[in-house]
Amino acid sequence: MKKSIFLAAVLAGALGLAAGCGKASRPAAEEAAPATPGEAALVAVEEGLDAIRGGDLGRLHDLLPVSYQADLSRLVQTAVGKIDPDLFAAATGLLADAGEVVTAQAGHLAELAAEEGTPLSGAGTEEDFRAMGEWLAACGAGLSRDKLAAGDMSGLLSLPRAGAPLGLKLDSLERDWGADVSCELAPDGGEPRMEGVERLLFRAKSATAGEAETVVDFVQVEGKWIPLEMAREWPEWRDGAQALVDGFELDLGMKKTLAEAVPFVRNCLGAMKNAQTAKELEAQIAGMVAAFAFMGLF
Repeated sequence: MKKSIFLAAVLAGALGLAAGCGKASRPAAEEAAPATPGEAALVAVEEGLDAIRGGDLGRLHDLLPVSYQADLSRLVQTAVGKIDPDLFAAATGLLADAGEVVTAQAGHLAELAAEEGTPLSGAGTEEDFRAMGEWLAACGAGLSRDKLAAGDMSGLLSLPRAGAPLGLKLDSLERDWGADVSCELAPDGGEPRMEGVERLLFRAKSATAGEAETVVDFVQVEGKWIPLEMAREWPEWRDGAQALVDGFELDLGMKKTLAEAVPFVRNCLGAMKNAQTAKELEAQIAGMVAAFAFMGLF
């Protein structure tokens, strides 16, 4: 079994798929309640895979155990609270500007992505870049420091799906595996199961990677079905992430550098938006990257 190439199981474990009473695509009245814990876990995973394919971060967040949601909220709240309000406002403004540029230049960006040997080689299609532009613009318009610092992640979780150029695995999963990811109850046999654990068999088919399957154990936490490995490792991951956030500080020198970079980046984005050809756009991008490296931002 090629577990290492099976994206669905890995991503499902990372996001924490939870139990539900049925798929959202059908009225609840038409759904039969799961007869066994294994069937309940299966329904949960199928719902989670649908959310992954749709890139619905809010739905995936809702599928986590409540205490896990609270852990994530605290992490975001602490991290955002360490960012200067003026710097946060400047950053979201630049994200909105970048969204306009990516949307306007989606065709030229796709040309560069289709060429070999460019920094964007294989990054995505024109449609992907338009989705990326929409996502960046939504970040700029929808992320509120005050709300995030108060633990309100609604703006973050309602962001639209991002395009492949951002490297998000939600798109990679759909592109590589798509509807060919499936899940079913694992057959009896093999290693004995622990009490309260349900075993599910994932199958995937890809034109590039062939067929793969893997078995994943799921356990119920606060009424939600999540991978057993995730349940075991969550406390360590949470504590480690919290320690990193607690130790994060922007010194005065870096704050000054970032503040000085804002007008420069804004000017670069304006030049990129006005680029008439893919090669002109590529030169503008290369110039900005080189300047960032010189300023110590890369």
